[in-house]
Amino acid sequence: MQLNTFILLTILAIGLPSCSSNSQSIELSCVEDLDKIVLNPFKDLNKTQFLLNRNLLDMTDSVFLGDDQVEWNGKCFYLGDDLIFIVENNWTQKDSISTIQILSPLLRTKKMIGVNSTFGDIIDHIDFDTWKNFPDGYLMFKDKSNSKLVYEFESSDSIDLGNMPLDIITFPKKLRITAILFVK
Repeated sequence: MQLNTFILLTILAIGLPSCSSNSQSIELSCVEDLDKIVLNPFKDLNKTQFLLNRNLLDMTDSVFLGDDQVEWNGKCFYLGDDLIFIVENNWTQKDSISTIQILSPLLRTKKMIGVNSTFGDIIDHIDFDTWKNFPDGYLMFKDKSNSKLVYEFESSDSIDLGNMPLDIITFPKKLRITAILFVK
């Protein structure tokens, strides 16, 4: 009799958070759907379920460590073994969402831009004047119509961007997006 009561209480305890009126479920059809959470407190992610193609994403907590030994928190969202996106706070504002990194080609923008899209594919959708070049080989451009979207490219070792004029015409069209950042 006591074992049955324990099992019933365990089932109720596990089921209660998903039955809470404070929880929300968000079906992701495009990257822009993440705008619904960007201004929410970071802790509210524990009450949010994300679905992609009607599949529930698994969430894990993470701690990130920067080059300068600064730590910040994140939550990683998976579909099976595939990391779909990471939601991060930052070291100065731990209670709010700072950045969302989309790392999977399964989640695309409304314009169908995603991880693995090439510079040539999206040239009409980026603001070339916003480009930033980082010493570790990453390049970033903002979206023309949505400044919250930033496209990150990793330049390969075979392309020496330091010795070429960088304008929209000469920029290598085959560079691929490695991540899409959704920022506040």
